[in-house]
Amino acid sequence: MQYTVALPDGFVNWFAGTGLAQGTDDSDPECKETRLAYKAGESQEVDGEYYLAVTGSATVMRLLREYANYCIIANTDDSVVSEVAGAEAVLKQIAELNI
Repeated sequence: MQYTVALPDGFVNWFAGTGLAQGTDDSDPECKETRLAYKAGESQEVDGEYYLAVTGSATVMRLLREYANYCIIANTDDSVVSEVAGAEAVLKQIAELNI
């Protein structure tokens, strides 16, 4: 089964800098699957806000959830409010998928 989440721009900007998004972790098939789903995402604008619609398996959603949690937990000086708010939105969307 495939699921779709809308990754907010702030989270996308943070996620783009991760090893998973850059392909560093491609030796792990689940990481590669997630990266490919992310790269295939479609950019959308809703009410002036930008999102990346990512469709993938439950595995992809699980890894996106893990990274969103990490974004919140690792809220360092480099993190900005939009990144954390975006990560929280990702977590909410994935929770609503009930997977």
